[in-house]
Amino acid sequence: MQRETHPFEFLNLVAHICTKFKMELLFEDISFPPNSNSLLFKKDSSQFVEPSKIIWKRPHEIAKNPSLFGISIASEPTQGILGNCWMVAPLYSLQKKMELLKRLFVNFSSFGDPLYCGKCICLLWDETSGSMVEILIDDKLPTIDGKLIMGACKHSSEFWWPLLEKACAKLYGCYEALTSGLASEGFMLFTAGYCWRKELSLKNSAQFTETKQQIVKSLDGSLYVHLFVCFSAPSTTLEPMEF
Repeated sequence: MQRETHPFEFLNLVAHICTKFKMELLFEDISFPPNSNSLLFKKDSSQFVEPSKIIWKRPHEIAKNPSLFGISIASEPTQGILGNCWMVAPLYSLQKKMELLKRLFVNFSSFGDPLYCGKCICLLWDETSGSMVEILIDDKLPTIDGKLIMGACKHSSEFWWPLLEKACAKLYGCYEALTSGLASEGFMLFTAGYCWRKELSLKNSAQFTETKQQIVKSLDGSLYVHLFVCFSAPSTTLEPMEF
């Protein structure tokens, strides 16, 4: 005798079919595909990761309730396997100003929005054209064992930084191209604002701290509240230092 299907079982089946159908319809960027071409300069290069181990997943496949930002403030960005601290450092300053971060995402629909289609458009500074340009990407991100291998947010349910990093990778050609840079270049990339950079050749960290304080103090108080400041130094030596 055939078992009668419970109404709730039928509704769950319909929901599963609809979800699967929507996933198949989500946008996929063929100009920046989820493969080694978007990761590396050369297909046979495995400088920082083995491409065959990577599975590209969308935010709802990585986190239970994904969101672009937190409710009141964006979570801090963290560095992945790339040597792109030149991007992460400026974003530590920018993430304290939600309005600035939100300006980098053009008409983004929340992941839970019925109209969400897997697209993300980021606004970044393009040195070639000398202007801010819109970079269109899909939301597929490289993972290993279900975890992001590139940049991630401190709160794993937020995806503003992984998506922004992917847009930067597309602008530069691939993820590997984001390795190495200057914090001043990062500020320019995300704000298109004027950046002042000063190298400090100092003998020890105490001298660096004293000089840093002198520079900050010399800034006009009314101007300083509108500035973003970032300091960086090589991991093996204190010379030179960037301000």
